[in-house]
This record gives sequence, C-alpha cells and structure tokens, in this order.
Amino acid sequence: MRTRLLFFILLVVAIVGISGWYVLYEKIIAQATTTSHTKATEEAIQTSQQQDQALASFLTISSSTAMTLLSSVVPANGSVSFISMIEGLAKQAHAGVRIQNVSIASVTKVAPSASTSNFDALVLNLSVQGSWNDVYTFLAMLETLPYKVRLNNISLNQAVYSTPSANGHSTSAQSFWSGTLTLSVVKTLAPGDLSS
Repeated sequence: MRTRLLFFILLVVAIVGISGWYVLYEKIIAQATTTSHTKATEEAIQTSQQQDQALASFLTISSSTAMTLLSSVVPANGSVSFISMIEGLAKQAHAGVRIQNVSIASVTKVAPSASTSNFDALVLNLSVQGSWNDVYTFLAMLETLPYKVRLNNISLNQAVYSTPSANGHSTSAQSFWSGTLTLSVVKTLAPGDLSS
C-alpha cells in the first residue's frame, strides 16, 4: 500500500510538474507571438513611414521638376513678351531681325511626344541679316533660350559688297549675311482653349 501511495504521489507530482511546464511553455509561446506581432506592427509602421518619406521626397522632386519644366514653356499670355525678348536678343547680337509671320500650331511641331491637351506651339518665321558673327551670335542665343525651342528651315546666304575707301582709290569687300528661319516654342493654352 505504501508503494501505491508513493506511486500515486509521484504521479500527482509528475502531472503537476508537466502541467507547470505546459503552462510555462504556453506563456513563452504567447509572449513570442505577442513580440512577433509587435515587431511586425513596428516594421509595418516603419515601412509606412519610409513610404511616406519617399512619397514626400518624390512630390518635392516632382514639383520642382514640374516647375522647371513649366518655366521652359511660354505662358498662355506670354506670346508678346516672348516676341519682344526675341527682338531684344537680336539687338544684343547686333543682328537685324524682322518677324515675317506669327502663328499657332500643334505642340507636336516642337515636341513630337508631347501631350496636346494643355500646350500648343507659337511659330515665328523670321528673317535675319548682319555680319556672320552677328547672325551666328543671334542663332546661338536662340538655341540656348531656357524654353523648349526648335529652329527649322534655316537658310543663310552670304553677299559680298564693296565700299570705296576714303581716298576713293581702293575698295574693301565686306561680307553680309541674310537668311530666314522658323522658330517654334512650346506655349501653354489659354484657359478658354483647354477644352479644344
């Protein structure tokens, strides 16, 4: 009987011990799961914050890029100012420039891959004259404008003319250049034109 009692006591102690270990095991698993969920939540928050920062950075870059791109386009009401600027450049280069024609065309004339929904092209047909240096300087100024500009149909001709010297005996030959070109620049549509 004593053996049975001892066996029974050992069995109870073993059951209690196993139960204790099981409870401890469940607590460790629950803690690990909670820690895992907490870590996953923290990682999700961190990822979300990183995505928010990346988006904010992109929007900052995009808005500055958009502003840069828009500054390379003549505003809807800026055609007259642009033409005046072209005339001012000609004066700076000491080239004679005459605007033969002003028209509006499809923006694809300047930027073939551009969307036609918000832009069109201001097209100027120009005649230019002066010394080679003056004409070249004027053309170089046009090419380096901070606008989306395309120069087409450039035709230059050289004329040589003689002028008598002060003593009337000898003549000096001077070179004179004249020509025509088409300048196209991207221009935003006026608000009333956006529907077309």
